[in-house]
Formats: sequence, C-alpha cells, structure tokens
Amino acid sequence: MNINKIATTITDLLQSGKAKNKGTYDSKEMAMGLKVEHEHTEGAKIPKFMQDILARKISKDHLKEIPDYYTRLKKMEDQAKKASSEGKGELTSDQENKIIEFVTNSENLDDTTFHAFCGTLGVSPHEAEEVVYAYISKGKKDK
Repeated sequence: MNINKIATTITDLLQSGKAKNKGTYDSKEMAMGLKVEHEHTEGAKIPKFMQDILARKISKDHLKEIPDYYTRLKKMEDQAKKASSEGKGELTSDQENKIIEFVTNSENLDDTTFHAFCGTLGVSPHEAEEVVYAYISKGKKDK
C-alpha cells in the first residue's frame, strides 16, 4: 500500500462515522475506550499508528452516541462475569449426591421447588441440572 493510499484511507476514516472526528470527550471514558478498542486490533497486520487511529475513532463514535459508553460497558461486563461465575466451579460430591437424592425422592417436582432447593445448597440451578442430566445419561448407559 503506498503512502497516498494510506493517507486517503486515514482521511476517509476520520471523516466517517458518528463523531466525524469532532467533539470533546471525557478523558477517563476515552482512556477506557482506547483500551477496549485496542483489543480488536491486537495482532492485526496493520501498523501500530493505524491501530491507534482505529481505536480512537471507534471510541469517539461510541462516546458521541453515549457519553459514558465505556463505564456502562464495564458495568455490564462485570455483571456478566459475576453472573457466570456464581455457583461456578466444581460441585462437591456431597452437593451432587444431595441433588440426585432430592430429585429421585421428589414427586411432582417443578422448577420452582428445584430452584429453591438449589438455593439451599448454594449452587446454580443450571449446574444442578447438569448433574441430573449426567445422572440420567449414566443410568441409560448402565441399562
């Protein structure tokens, strides 16, 4: 790619999008944005200065629309990580045994009752369901 083509591409990029390379942005939000958007350019086969331009441009476009975009993004990501990690990890064999015992000894078991029971064990209902599915699958294989 020749230098004129690069210059034209950069000029076009800076003049496109929502921000049109204009406006002022909160420095904290911009710093967060640059870090986030650089994640998308890591390993790209384009010069570092182009990666920087792209990250800055994308950050500005997001901030033009939503001034606290990256604060909101971080909050959402933190909540998602917390939700996915709740109950995550290996269940103890005692927890697994209690789940199987509860399910096999319950008549007319419904979701509400099952979820409440999972809460008493401090486990995610989805993890407990996996234990039940594995138990059922094992039983089918043993037959």
